[in-house]
Amino acid sequence: AATNATLLEADLARARAELAAFLDRGTISGADIVVAIDDAPLALPPRDETPSQRPDVVAARERLAAAGAGVTAERAMIVRELGATFGAKRTAGTTSMVAGMSLPLPIFNSNRGEVARANGERDAAALELAARERTASAEVVGAYEAARLLTERATLLAQGTDGRPPLLARADEGRRIALGAYREGAVSLLHVIDAARAWSEARVTFYQALYAQHESVAALLVARGDDLLAELPRLST
Repeated sequence: AATNATLLEADLARARAELAAFLDRGTISGADIVVAIDDAPLALPPRDETPSQRPDVVAARERLAAAGAGVTAERAMIVRELGATFGAKRTAGTTSMVAGMSLPLPIFNSNRGEVARANGERDAAALELAARERTASAEVVGAYEAARLLTERATLLAQGTDGRPPLLARADEGRRIALGAYREGAVSLLHVIDAARAWSEARVTFYQALYAQHESVAALLVARGDDLLAELPRLST
């Protein structure tokens, strides 16, 4: 038991470290997120297949904007230099003012290579953004469906079906009935042991489903790019 507890603590430490990668509020770590479980599944957030706030999508969008600005800058460099001349000239005792302007004409368009490169980078950034948005949308859809299925299962276990009490209440009732019958001599000790085993297995099953549901909701929020510190406490109420 002590070994299993140590292994679970190690898994918890790794999970907190991984969770901290999605937090950006100074020194806040995964251990600072506290959600009231209260033997109930988290509320399922509304469906949204446009993860516009995901960091990778935002970064791809900014790269596209930078590439577009680069195209504009390279096109403006076709006429690279604009020169002006101003001075005085003295000829045969006569002083005259001299002013002029030089404007190179892009006859051979020597900058067309850089313009083509900038256009290529912009097109590549646009394709990268489209691919990233499709991938992010697919990940959000998958995370939402997983969270929805686990939410339905955890809700059934917590609330019961067809008017029957929840899973834990049924298991506890069966254990108490078996123990009472044993005290009256109606059943053997094996029935009590079986009822206690069923009660223990029911608790393990319930909390495994509840943990999986909480984990799936957190994964959905991460896939959407939501703020875990703001969303998780709200979904637990």
